[in-house]
Amino acid sequence: MPQLTYVHPPGVAPLQDGDTPTGSEIEEDWYLPRSASTGAPQSLEIVNGWLDRLNLDPATPFKKHHVQRGALSSSGAVGSTASIDYFWQTFCGVATLLDESSNPPTAYAPDSLLTQYYVPVPGANIEYFCPYDSAKVLLQWNVIWMNDGYYDKAAGGINLQPNITKMQMFYTDTPNTTTQLLDDVGNRKTPPGFSDDNTGDFPPWGVQIQWGAMSCRSWVGHKLVELNAKGWYSAGLRTVFAGNARYADTSGDIIPGEGSPKQTRVQSRSMRYILFKS
Repeated sequence: MPQLTYVHPPGVAPLQDGDTPTGSEIEEDWYLPRSASTGAPQSLEIVNGWLDRLNLDPATPFKKHHVQRGALSSSGAVGSTASIDYFWQTFCGVATLLDESSNPPTAYAPDSLLTQYYVPVPGANIEYFCPYDSAKVLLQWNVIWMNDGYYDKAAGGINLQPNITKMQMFYTDTPNTTTQLLDDVGNRKTPPGFSDDNTGDFPPWGVQIQWGAMSCRSWVGHKLVELNAKGWYSAGLRTVFAGNARYADTSGDIIPGEGSPKQTRVQSRSMRYILFKS
């Protein structure tokens, strides 16, 4: 550390042998901030929170051990490998999965209406604290899930909404709020993993046949979010059975669609964050 340029250098008046300095003159050597014109350190106040690159000798390399741990970045993670099951009854009242303008409905609702019905996935949702006024956070996640829908459902093919399970990521970019934003990367969906028997019947009348290669979906994703204030933030994965319900004829009752998922199983998931001061 270079020598300080005191306002009143020791050994020079009024701080030389035989002098009687005033209280103000002593205080200036202890607490006076650095020079506004040159930026040079002027007092011992430099060791009380003003140590920075101006105090580093040019011949001294700046290395990571000079930075206090946690001063510029932080991280954390949650996860689980225990299976968790979602059943049709969880979403059975979600009539807006389908367009209610006709009965029975003939069109599917957009994602903007579906987001309120997504259910969080335990082990894939996290809260974290940002101690900086400005920061960037890198969110990373992975998930594996499957369902018991049917590939050859009578009403449509493999990628139609009635027989898939959607998974999407939600996050906050405003501190201390519970309202999460839907990630604009779009949704991920797992296709059905079963087929009916050769007679075209679905269980319990027919025999279900599993398509091994189509039985699950894995998603490894990431997102960089800018944070502009200190506070608590959150992010996580949510799931929904898209198109899992239909009206029973004209009665208005909601029942599972033929061949649509009755159950979705999430096998492995995690959510991580790496926070960088900016």
